Amino acid sequence: MEKLVSDNRFTLQAYWKLTKPRLWLMLTYTAGIGFLASLKVHPGSWQDGLLAIVAAGLGTSGANVITCYLDRDVDSIMERTRNRPLPAGRVHPPVRALQFGIFLAVSSIVLLLVLSKFTAMLIGLFGLVDNVIVYSVWLKRRSPLNIILGGFSGGAPLVVGWSINGSIFSPTPIILAAIIVLWIPSHIWSLAFRWREDYSKAGIPMLTAVIDHRKAILCVASTSIMIFLFSLSLVFIAPFGLVYLAVAVIAGTVLVGLTAWMVARPQGRGPGILFKYTSPYLAILLAAAVL
Repeated sequence: MEKLVSDNRFTLQAYWKLTKPRLWLMLTYTAGIGFLASLKVHPGSWQDGLLAIVAAGLGTSGANVITCYLDRDVDSIMERTRNRPLPAGRVHPPVRALQFGIFLAVSSIVLLLVLSKFTAMLIGLFGLVDNVIVYSVWLKRRSPLNIILGGFSGGAPLVVGWSINGSIFSPTPIILAAIIVLWIPSHIWSLAFRWREDYSKAGIPMLTAVIDHRKAILCVASTSIMIFLFSLSLVFIAPFGLVYLAVAVIAGTVLVGLTAWMVARPQGRGPGILFKYTSPYLAILLAAAVL
């Protein structure tokens, strides 16, 4: 009996890790940000909003599981990913992961349909297609610009949250989603630079892994500076006040400081620390935008 319980726990942990919890929790958080932002403009149902956030969590985790299945061969090559559940053999046969991912993704779409939130459903479907088909299947192994076109899916959960109560043609959700879309290259390219040899070994042409070392550094730095400047410009083009401006200045200054450290010492811990900071930076910035 103890062995059975232990085996079940081991299996559940493997499936949980397949969803990439840190990533889908972050994206689900942005769906919550979108919903809260919409309440300031269009009072609506908290119940519908919470269910839409659940749908966003199901969709993003499902997409992550599907991409884990698609990337299981290269994950087995890369040092950073070789201990993931599929390459490590903790989910076998691998098709079970695909079935699990499809179940989560379809559950997300069905839940939005049950809520009669057709706009949210279409946006969620767009996010799934962009992440799984455009990024993972089409571009990830073919183009150094993969994350540019594949990054639009990152803004989809926030717009799903907003669309429960508000119109997607409002400038606010577009601006908030743009923050995420601009943030993604800074986040991913700093990781790819940190593990550039790993990506090269697996044949994944991430931009900062295939271009000249110095150009890669400048590429990561430019994306950090771009999102910092964009975050400041929002005070002039969106209804964000002094609280947001203060947070954007402080959090952005730390971002630029870590970027400068990375540029000065690219072989040190700078790229890894910049990558780790980008997630809380985005979370803080979006929360300040709602406030």
